[in-house]
Amino acid sequence: MYKYIPVTETVRINKEIPVMKLPFILYRCKPLMPQKIVKQMKVVLTYLALYMKKDYGEQHLPIKGDVALKVGDGHHKVIDLSSNRIYTLFRERDKKLVLDQLGFENHSGMYEEIISINCSAHIIEAIFYNGHHPDLCDHSLKYLKKLNKMFLNLLLESELTSIDEITYVRKLRKQCLELLMRNQNKMTSHQFRMIKEFVDDTYAQFMECAYDATIDLTLSHGDVKQENIIEMKGEYKLIDWEFCKYRNPYFDLLKFITRYPMFSPLMTQIHHEEAHNLNNTLTNRSRYCLLFYLEDIELRLTQSEHRAFAKDISKIIRFIKVMKEDRPFRDF
Repeated sequence: MYKYIPVTETVRINKEIPVMKLPFILYRCKPLMPQKIVKQMKVVLTYLALYMKKDYGEQHLPIKGDVALKVGDGHHKVIDLSSNRIYTLFRERDKKLVLDQLGFENHSGMYEEIISINCSAHIIEAIFYNGHHPDLCDHSLKYLKKLNKMFLNLLLESELTSIDEITYVRKLRKQCLELLMRNQNKMTSHQFRMIKEFVDDTYAQFMECAYDATIDLTLSHGDVKQENIIEMKGEYKLIDWEFCKYRNPYFDLLKFITRYPMFSPLMTQIHHEEAHNLNNTLTNRSRYCLLFYLEDIELRLTQSEHRAFAKDISKIIRFIKVMKEDRPFRDF
């Protein structure tokens, strides 16, 4: 086992690295660094000060690397800068979920490059995308072109799977209700009723205008946000595909808009053009939104079973209230 010194709740540094070498290691690990030089210097100095305090106990991990990141309950990612590799360590109880998602590796050209999987040791070896995260919170339009290209590539580089749309929406409702029942003890009765009513109402609205036709689904990343986007050679790459699944072609864009609504009116038109080139009957965009509601409730309930960050059911309630009241997709 190799010893790592936690400097924050999520970042650990290999104990074997000499202190004088730490600034160089940190600068080289671009996902930890902001893009601006001045901010980089401040971050490095902060990490060094925290490292010297050693307020946290040592972390023992089975992989030797330079930096380790705690990314969930019992999950770590170990980065080896010299070999340009990243190792994901997962728990036995999450093995089925992890392997199910890795089964989609060859279904999209956007999927991160996996090198090997050691099921017995619970380790995934992959290429490390050593680039900066874009600072999307500064509301800058300079990211727009790269974001549009990224979302288009999610469509164009994905395999398609066709399904009868009525069958699909019934399946979504069933999955939502099964997850809801399974996690009923984790929420209040009011939360349970509110989620169930939203699922049932959304299902009923869709079925009112359903067609006996097929819909093409594309492989969705499921969690497109600043922390999962890496800039490499002027383009955006997506990492952490742990909740990917075949969903409606608008899913990733709509979920992104709920997080970054300032990009909504500028991104949707170009996405419409490509999405409607698919063999879909959902020409009414509002019906894509109804599908998104069901798909996102299913995703959020699934995440609540596996990740600490998603266990707060009140976040699902807030999502439902926003969808009902604020109409975030009015520009869609």
